[in-house]
Amino acid sequence: MGEERMKFATIGTSGITEEFLQAVKSVRGAKLVATYSRDLEKAKALAKSYGAKKAYDDVDELVADEEVEAVYIASPIALHAMQAIKMMMHGKHVLCEKSLASNLAEAEAMFRAAEDNNVILMEAMRPIHDPGYALIKKNLKKLGRIRKIYLNFSEYSRRYNAFKEGEITSVFAREMSGGALMDVGVYCVESLIGLFGMPEKITSAMIPLKTGVDGAGKIIATYPGAIAEMDYSKITTSDNCCTIEGEDATLYYTYIRDIDKIEVEYNDGRHEEFEREECENNMVYEIKDFINMVKKGEDMEHYRAVSLNTMRMLDGVRMQNNMRFPADQVKTK
Repeated sequence: MGEERMKFATIGTSGITEEFLQAVKSVRGAKLVATYSRDLEKAKALAKSYGAKKAYDDVDELVADEEVEAVYIASPIALHAMQAIKMMMHGKHVLCEKSLASNLAEAEAMFRAAEDNNVILMEAMRPIHDPGYALIKKNLKKLGRIRKIYLNFSEYSRRYNAFKEGEITSVFAREMSGGALMDVGVYCVESLIGLFGMPEKITSAMIPLKTGVDGAGKIIATYPGAIAEMDYSKITTSDNCCTIEGEDATLYYTYIRDIDKIEVEYNDGRHEEFEREECENNMVYEIKDFINMVKKGEDMEHYRAVSLNTMRMLDGVRMQNNMRFPADQVKTK
């Protein structure tokens, strides 16, 4: 008898949803059964491409579908809390794309809904579920006392071309809780918090865009005896190399979202490179962790704390730079 598969529905039809569904095909314990989009034809096309028999353009019909056990949400950030809470109130587990919510208040409300309805909520944050991240964490002790951390995710967005021509997509829209911090800066922030916890102090600067969100920015976070620097951008591109510097050695790795090469250079001249599992789509790891969390409750409190502290820090960075969303004015129960 084969392993029973978790039956997923998706909300959203963007490229990230397609990546998720490609990953689902590689996870034995997962299966797509339904799709949702405000555009029914898009929902039908996605369902057909990935073998689902049901497509919806009405959220109420989706929540009423008793076959659906879990929902992957990849809509604009401003919609995450409302959609996730609705799904959880109907007994469905939720795997929600980053950034988890518009702000900390929304994220806290989402986790309360999960607890009240005895379901699981997990943020779909690739790096902290990637085996490369665990490898980095395991080898930090080799570096000696850690003094400096540099994390970077800067990747020019094709949607910025459209933005410059006057087309405002959700990723650059203030009303959708968009901007580079929420879209790519979050990878740096969440990775930092997952590895080192909350800093004592943050200072930051942003490059503002005409819509009231940021195109790029820098965050400096201080810890006792250590300093972390984070660069992120959707309007420029860098080599996306990250470093963690200790008194005995420095660890280097590339591409924070899909952790690639990991190596350590020691002060005495030794060099160590770490082999990691090859994987075309590292979303498979977050899906597997989500399923384990639903079935066994594994690491639930850890991931919850990391997500909430990430939202706390994102709020702090935004307030320092006067980047406020309409969602910040809404009182969340």
